[in-house]
Amino acid sequence: DIDSVPNNRAAHPDEDDTDEVAFYPLGFRVEKNLVGAGIDEITDLQQLDFQIRVQNLGLAPLEALALDEDLATLLGQASAQQTAFEAIVPGSLSLVTAPVNDGISQIDLNPGFDGRDDTNILLSGSRLNPGAFAVVGFSALVNTDVPFLASPYLNQAIGSGLADHDDSGIATLPLVDVSDNNFDNDSTNGPFDDGDGDPTNYPTPFPAIQLEKRLVSVGYHYDTNGDTSDNE
Repeated sequence: DIDSVPNNRAAHPDEDDTDEVAFYPLGFRVEKNLVGAGIDEITDLQQLDFQIRVQNLGLAPLEALALDEDLATLLGQASAQQTAFEAIVPGSLSLVTAPVNDGISQIDLNPGFDGRDDTNILLSGSRLNPGAFAVVGFSALVNTDVPFLASPYLNQAIGSGLADHDDSGIATLPLVDVSDNNFDNDSTNGPFDDGDGDPTNYPTPFPAIQLEKRLVSVGYHYDTNGDTSDNE
């Protein structure tokens, strides 16, 4: 039961020794947006600028948050040595929007995130209070000369966390969400999600190169002196 008297039938025979456990509604949303694209002037590679928003939609805190971004696989792989993904732009990983200062919410970025060998954007101390959200951003360099890779590049981040769903003081229930394209308040994949789960894509990341050949002039030579070798 839930009252001020502990369960103890010997001392309190009126106690029923059955606790009521309150389960809180849970919700976790991850959305990913392509916010920019261009050519990196230093490397001459395609640069894609991404932002990812994570939000706690439920009534219980989410702890041990993670954001997995395996870009070497997501952006296409011709072989173990040949991928479209080249690197994360140094210094581009940032906390675009910090969660509200509510005493619980905290987002810690992983300085070792490289999109290939270390694919978690967040450190394990990251957490969000109910209703809180945060936006992280980074830029990736893509090699457009790698052959046999699919285009458009469809990719999704995988968010996860643990919820204290029964107010036990320990977060044990895992929640997972695969990101939905654009910040439009949709997401899917999992029992607590509510949207469509489209991958983020860049439908025409590489402009087509069209070659045109045109005849612009024609020259005629007339023989005026009977000598065909001097074109006069």
